[in-house]
Amino acid sequence: MGISVMHMQLLPGDKLLAFDCIDFGPSNISLLGGHCWLDPSDLTLTIDCTSHSVLLDLSTLFLRPLTILTDTWCSFGTLLPNASFFKSGGFNDGNHTIRLFASITPTSDWTKTSGYLSARRWYTTNQLLHDGRKPNHHCWWYATN
Repeated sequence: MGISVMHMQLLPGDKLLAFDCIDFGPSNISLLGGHCWLDPSDLTLTIDCTSHSVLLDLSTLFLRPLTILTDTWCSFGTLLPNASFFKSGGFNDGNHTIRLFASITPTSDWTKTSGYLSARRWYTTNQLLHDGRKPNHHCWWYATN
């Protein structure tokens, strides 16, 4: 896959989302277009031109590098009812972070939400909560240590 897979999630549409932490050096897959990013808080690599997340289409075996910019080590993720993948907490610069992989389009990528967790979350737990619209339909989340 080009990355050391720490977490992976099977998504609707036969897609596999995989990702690793970012603070332990480069992966073996480059970011698209030769893109690099500066991360002064990275413990080993402050300028990184490699991907630490990929999307694999299981029906075609097409592998696409994704851009995840905060450390997901010791984070937690959950699949939301709308097929988005929600990821919270982590290590180093990721411990206050909320990330979302929102759709499965040819250009979909990770986004870091403008909101953040009020306290550092390392080994977070997320729980989907009932939203009252219909039985077993959840849309809200809660993060805690």
